Amino acid sequence: MSSQVQPAPPKRRWGRWILLGAAVLLLAGGAAAAWQLLRPPSRPAPPDPPMPQGIQELDVQARIEAARQNVLRQPRDADAWGLLGMTLEAQVYEPEADRCFAEAARLDPSDPRWPYFRGLYAQKADPPQAVPFFRQALAAAGSSPPPVESAVRLRLAEALLEARELDEADKLFREELQRHPKEARPAYGLGLVGAARDDKNAVQEYLTVAAAAPETQKRATAQLAAFARAHHDDAAAAAYEKKWATLSNDPLAWPDPLVEQIAGLQVGHSSRSTEIQELEQQGRNKEAADIYLKQIAEDPNNAAACTGAGVNLFRLGEYDRAFNLLREGARRDPTGSDGHYRLAQALYTRADQQEHKSPLSDQEKKEVHDWLTEAAAEAEQAAARKPDHAQACLICGLSLQHLGKPAEAVRPLRQGVAARPGSFDLQQALGEALLDSGDKKEAEKYLENARKLDPNDKRLIDDLERLHR
Repeated sequence: MSSQVQPAPPKRRWGRWILLGAAVLLLAGGAAAAWQLLRPPSRPAPPDPPMPQGIQELDVQARIEAARQNVLRQPRDADAWGLLGMTLEAQVYEPEADRCFAEAARLDPSDPRWPYFRGLYAQKADPPQAVPFFRQALAAAGSSPPPVESAVRLRLAEALLEARELDEADKLFREELQRHPKEARPAYGLGLVGAARDDKNAVQEYLTVAAAAPETQKRATAQLAAFARAHHDDAAAAAYEKKWATLSNDPLAWPDPLVEQIAGLQVGHSSRSTEIQELEQQGRNKEAADIYLKQIAEDPNNAAACTGAGVNLFRLGEYDRAFNLLREGARRDPTGSDGHYRLAQALYTRADQQEHKSPLSDQEKKEVHDWLTEAAAEAEQAAARKPDHAQACLICGLSLQHLGKPAEAVRPLRQGVAARPGSFDLQQALGEALLDSGDKKEAEKYLENARKLDPNDKRLIDDLERLHR
């Protein structure tokens, strides 16, 4: 029986299947890769809408929660985010509002409101960042109603002036004055630009116009007096100062159609704050103080009401009562900075007023010393709670200077300059404190910085003369 030879297994057929499988896998991988390249980019998940903690007033909580629910229903809608931000801002929850405006601006860069509101917040929290936000707002405001575009343009011009970017500020103020020749605000701005440039013609032309307008009469007259005094025209300065003393206070804020949108969303305590602000703008400090005192009667632990009542009573000349309330405001808000700052500001102002009397009795000298000592301590407390609080640093340093402690004044003034290097007052005060401490080399550095900011200030001129002597 012959043996049969069995055929070999079909190796090539298996090889074909292997190659085919590999090709399919490669094609599938290529398709997946192509899909990864061609599919629309996934949008980042929107952030959680903020809800502040510890809200006491039920109507405030309800208003914010309603706006927040609207965002949760429409998480990619810029107007929903913007409305929540405006609602939070209206109740003075500013950091939370800024987060909402940032998201609204990301979702709709064409709406000028969102960078504009961010700029307003930056002016308080981080001043150098205000200008870029206002620039974004102006770039987006071209199709807005004229009052909105004007508000944005002027706000940017004023921020540029504060940052000493004078050429661009001048250009924007002139554009606005051409559109609205009878408006006082751009004329006042051009007068300040002229003063910063030491341009006597511009100062006289524009500040004289502003001094005739009820919106700017007092501040423009003060600027004219300061300019005349810096140029040693004592007769003109005295005339302006005499006129200034007879004028009513200017409004504290300019009309602003965008800010008015936020004011309409206020409820509870915030709505009363708007009423108080309007009274203060009109110089009706007694009525404003009475509202605050009523709030204190309803809630004796209301630190903000104590501070507000104290500020208004101080403006009325009721100093002892004002100091007591301001001290209560600072005591009842141990972690905040505003109460300590307002108390320090009032104490320093009162000491400065008293020092201008001549001669002082021994009792009055002691009062001045005590006020300055307390002002320095309270301003230091404010700056410790808010390290970038440049004005608190300035008051602390100036108080120590007046007390004859220039070496101690250097530290808070350095802190203030670091927070706001564009402030003439801080640069000059730090240079003067260093000069009085005997550090002429460092003093010259800061006095030269101050010279770049305002070369005509009499205090600076005196300091530079002392330095070079």
